Amino acid sequence: MFRLRPRLFRSKRACDLRYGSTPSTNVSPIIFDLRIPQRRSVHYPALSARWCDYGQSAFMQWVTANQGFSRSAPPLIARLPTSRHQKRVLNTATSCITRCTYPYIEARNPTTMSAEPGIQIIVVGGGLAGLSAANTALECGGNVLMLDKNTAFGGNSVKAASGINGAPTQTQIDKGVQDSYRTFYDDSIKSARSRAHPELLHTLVSKSSSAIDWLDERFGLKMNEVSLLAGHSKPRTHRGTHPDYPYKPLAFVLLDQTEKYSVAHPDRLVIKKNARVSKLLLNEDHSAVTGVEYEFDGATHKAYGPVILATGGYAADYSEDSLLRLYHPEALSLATTNGPYCTGDGHKMVMSIGGNTVDLDLVQIHPTGWVDPKNRDAKTKFLAAEALRGSGGILVNAKGERFVDELAYRDELTAEMRKTESPVFLVLNSAAAKEVANFVKFYSFKGLMSTVPGNKLAEALHCSEEKLNATFAAYNKALAGEEPDPFGRKLFGKQPLLFEDEFTFGEVQPVLHYTMGGVQVNNKSQVLSTSGNPIGGLYAAGEIVGGLHGENRLGGSSLLACVVFGRLAGEGASADVLHTLMPSAPATVFSEGAATEKSS
Repeated sequence: MFRLRPRLFRSKRACDLRYGSTPSTNVSPIIFDLRIPQRRSVHYPALSARWCDYGQSAFMQWVTANQGFSRSAPPLIARLPTSRHQKRVLNTATSCITRCTYPYIEARNPTTMSAEPGIQIIVVGGGLAGLSAANTALECGGNVLMLDKNTAFGGNSVKAASGINGAPTQTQIDKGVQDSYRTFYDDSIKSARSRAHPELLHTLVSKSSSAIDWLDERFGLKMNEVSLLAGHSKPRTHRGTHPDYPYKPLAFVLLDQTEKYSVAHPDRLVIKKNARVSKLLLNEDHSAVTGVEYEFDGATHKAYGPVILATGGYAADYSEDSLLRLYHPEALSLATTNGPYCTGDGHKMVMSIGGNTVDLDLVQIHPTGWVDPKNRDAKTKFLAAEALRGSGGILVNAKGERFVDELAYRDELTAEMRKTESPVFLVLNSAAAKEVANFVKFYSFKGLMSTVPGNKLAEALHCSEEKLNATFAAYNKALAGEEPDPFGRKLFGKQPLLFEDEFTFGEVQPVLHYTMGGVQVNNKSQVLSTSGNPIGGLYAAGEIVGGLHGENRLGGSSLLACVVFGRLAGEGASADVLHTLMPSAPATVFSEGAATEKSS
């Protein structure tokens, strides 16, 4: 965590003394004749006392210097050297403001807080995007209501195990990977093709390394593994470990810690499961969203405040009125990797109030979904993680022949799989299987992968041993650099394919995986109307966002989008709450600081 330099620290302490705090006490500045009790112990998250004090001092100087709020920035904050410093202080100041103002509003209106428009942040959806948004809003001092129509949080995020992209990161540096923002951005633009939205991709990529840092600093996720996925020119997909959650996807760590925080601090975070949001509430002139209407416990309820939609995509909606049927009907014949909750609820609500959508016809077909030998026709299938191919796995057809670069873009790989003779098998030697041991262990437990000695592999794949031997020989020559790979593969596994080895394999086929289309947002995660203007009080993050990935999404960028745009949405909604509580406060100062933050 950044520490104040001595000169700034002395200025901070002088400011504390001037406005009511002392080094030896927990006495806080007086705002509206209310004190902020136990500020060092209750501030969320556990920022250092220096930051908390400094934020209060900055806020008090702002109020004093301007005789109340005005459009000018606080002088003390304006002197800070970078926008990153300003953001840290301003977020803490926001926390101070909201903490002392919530009691003020409750005293003015004796009804419950949820009945007072604009004093809580409503997050719809409990996947990684919703969890990132909620935790960011809490960090900024807001109170949060989380609603999810399912019996459990997590969504598709708890299934995503390949990892999260980031560049450049400390893990890459430690492992000798030379990557950069420009390289990551170029890979993303190339993957997105003609439907690329450069501004959104710039936001995604430029904040990727800070997203990795946030997961480490805030949740203790050590992203100490980095792998190469299809379409990437460098290994940049990070997987992490947490001592309390061994072998769990990163979304599970956020989920568990967030639910524990809700139990410990029900005044800050309320979670309601089995709560289906059915409607967005609008103000009188229909220019802004003021809350939601939802069904919970057999009754209809209303909650007020800025709304963050993190409701996921629509890749599991086979109903008569589904967006799939309307925009991409040819995909209806495929199985899906998505849970049954991915039905485009958020999209439909946004469209009903005049929100704009983009690229709804773009649906990603993932090339490798596992075929369960016990239920080959299952409509929902497990995804064969891209990390399996990144570690050195190969794809062979019914003849035992390779037919494609296994690390090609997903849509290109899918097209080649449809041309070749099925069934198609994903095959790993022992070195590749060891590199992704957790995946192999899970898939084998589910009965999706089997392990056999090399001399039994051709029999298990029902192919010719001579053909398989020729396939291995050509791959090994490309691995050794003796000949170019006939399919253009540039990166290979660590060890050659030898029949003396043992192999782990499973059958795969293309599956519905991700919907690139969704609601249109700007680079602050604000939902846009059909006229192109932001809809007040409405944000979106995660798979519901359209236009971010263009025609084809890179593996590892879905989780990244959840964290980056979830955090932006949480920051923006927090600024909305502040502006509602104090209408003369600058509405954009807090979000601007976040939007201009640079990765370090």
